[in-house]
Amino acid sequence: MALVSEVDDSVFQQLPRSEMIANLLRIIFHSPAWATEFMQLATVQMSQLALEPKTREFVVLYTSRICHSDYVWKLHGGFAQTFGISAEELRALDQRDLTSTVFSEKYRALLTYVSKIANSTSFTDENLARVREHFSDQELVEVIGVHGYAYTVSKLTTVLDIEVEPT
Repeated sequence: MALVSEVDDSVFQQLPRSEMIANLLRIIFHSPAWATEFMQLATVQMSQLALEPKTREFVVLYTSRICHSDYVWKLHGGFAQTFGISAEELRALDQRDLTSTVFSEKYRALLTYVSKIANSTSFTDENLARVREHFSDQELVEVIGVHGYAYTVSKLTTVLDIEVEPT
């Protein structure tokens, strides 16, 4: 049971393109203006980034493990294979095994970058050298943005104990 009350579904279903009923929405619409913009950012991240969908999902899933968010893990893990993430990669992500050989060098570099984003306050050229071999500056910025968004959702769902919807 969530630690704050849920708003009525009609609050967010009145928004354009918002037929979705999710427990997360039932909570974040306590702040309608913020939630509306938050949903707009989700749309951008799902459809308008230079990042490949598989890369985006690696960032989201790994961030959910860092934050111990079962909500995000179960939601995104449920369709990870649609974006080309294998069951073996999912297992390695779940175990936070960044050195697993199931990941290509590109994705090992990405996951190390996300780990450093989550655990560091500054970066050096040396920190970025490995990931820059695989990603453009635009993609590096987008990875930070996706990580930040996934971090926010993960924290909302863990701190407020938001339950995962039944599938």
